[in-house]
Amino acid sequence: MLRALALACLFLAAQPGWSWQLSDMVLNEIMYAPSAPEPEWIEILNRGNEPVNLKRWQISDATATRHLLPSSDLVLAAGGYLLLSKDSSALNDARGAPPCAVISVSGFPSLNNGGDAMVLRDAEGRTVDSLTYRPEWGGNAYGCSLERRDADASSTEPDNWGTCASASRATPGLPNSIRRLGYDLSLSGARVAAGFTHTLAVVIRNSGKRAAEGYALMVYDDSNFDSLAVTGELTGQWTAGEPLLPGDSISVSLELSLSPGVHQIIAVADFPVDERPTNNQAVCTALRPFVNGTLLVNEIMADPLPGRSEYIECINGGEHDIDLRGWRVADLAGSDQNVLISAATRVIHPGEILVLAMDSTLLEQFPSLATVDLRCVVILRGARLNLNNDGDAVVICDPLGAVIDSVLYSASWHNPDLSDPVGRSLERIRTNIASNDQRNWSTCVDPAGGTPGLRNSVTVDCRPVASRLACTPNPFSPDADGIDDVTVIQYEMPLQTSVVNLKIYDVRGRLIRRLASNEPGGSAGSIIWDGRDDSGAIARIGVYIALLEAVNSAGGLESARGLLVLARRL
Repeated sequence: MLRALALACLFLAAQPGWSWQLSDMVLNEIMYAPSAPEPEWIEILNRGNEPVNLKRWQISDATATRHLLPSSDLVLAAGGYLLLSKDSSALNDARGAPPCAVISVSGFPSLNNGGDAMVLRDAEGRTVDSLTYRPEWGGNAYGCSLERRDADASSTEPDNWGTCASASRATPGLPNSIRRLGYDLSLSGARVAAGFTHTLAVVIRNSGKRAAEGYALMVYDDSNFDSLAVTGELTGQWTAGEPLLPGDSISVSLELSLSPGVHQIIAVADFPVDERPTNNQAVCTALRPFVNGTLLVNEIMADPLPGRSEYIECINGGEHDIDLRGWRVADLAGSDQNVLISAATRVIHPGEILVLAMDSTLLEQFPSLATVDLRCVVILRGARLNLNNDGDAVVICDPLGAVIDSVLYSASWHNPDLSDPVGRSLERIRTNIASNDQRNWSTCVDPAGGTPGLRNSVTVDCRPVASRLACTPNPFSPDADGIDDVTVIQYEMPLQTSVVNLKIYDVRGRLIRRLASNEPGGSAGSIIWDGRDDSGAIARIGVYIALLEAVNSAGGLESARGLLVLARRL
């Protein structure tokens, strides 16, 4: 086929009157691959300032067979369009009578989908305009036309043609959808690589005929995913310094400050004189990973009373809002029990609590949830994690699939003094202590059996450390009443990394409890003592000594000690 087209072009070039000079009459749009029942057609444009009489003009394809236009006067006004087709009635029916004349041409050439030549001649047989199109030029999607970009540029340049961008898939008798305008900036290639820092990369191209000056790139963080760029979502801006010449492009990189999560980024070329604003916008997705521990498991109801709901409570322990869209929760069963928390935007703020219930009976069991913001209560309808009573895992994953927090709990984590923990949740004591530290969990002491959406009943507030080792509260009373039941031993060391040992002695120097044995530590940390000795029994009322020893890899040794009082309430 390519060889045949090349020969045809050589043949046409040898004909009398052949000329490559651009005239006022140009081939402007070609429908060579229509969808039935629309016929093939060609659009001619008078780009000049004077009317032209097309009486007995000729149209031909690569076969060089010339097909005559009507023998009567056919005047095309300046700026006017004319459609040529084998069947004008069928074209009118398919396109709903285009806003220009439609002429039936006897023996109208068959336009090949694989490429063809087109030649327009005047009544004397002189070539007025010509081209040899290829499907790579555009218009190769059935029902879409091949449009000319610039009536003032050469017909033979592939870059001067493209597929119609109109929703109607063609523009017969109308200005071409991809026509080159005076001022026209376009955006393409927008992307943001995933990571903890973000750089937006986008290409700005001057598709117009004139140099572009005074334009800017505006970047919006479309937080509500409504695909609208509004002032309140503006997150970055770049202003051009030099004019952008016609046909040139510039790659722009812009640093963005984004919170963790999934973001829809809208880049907009701000150019007030732009004559085609529809291509001034580009959209891409930015993914910023969440820091481990951003959303923490805070309470677990694995063994509710009969007819009641299991639930999981989480807390936003980070510094940024969390959009729960795309977040998931899973248990030890893995992906088979991977449950979507929210498919839509649902934001919880730092410090806010999220309750994930297996069914709506939870709202009946805990009337206090009626006072909780509905954003923070999710009923996982039709999805069950089936938390095992003896022990299981609760895994929280962000939209990227990264595990943000996980707790491998056990029924042995409950207060051993309770004869039956059924109907009572496991509560976290401190959010700044490891999720899988058994010492950081205990049984809810609230009469309701759980505190979903509320402050945990066993939470301990710690005052700032005033010395290298301090205990809060001090005294404490491990009597399972939910008040000062544990003490948090906080330490500070001049070692960046170390191995930590923490032991509790009574005033007679007897070892009561080994709280930490060769545990990795840093320059600061917290360890919880529940008042029990190594046998699991509650220690006697009295004064105790907490001794901390830390050794680093270089052999450096640091130690600290503090007094704490175990008491009973009267």
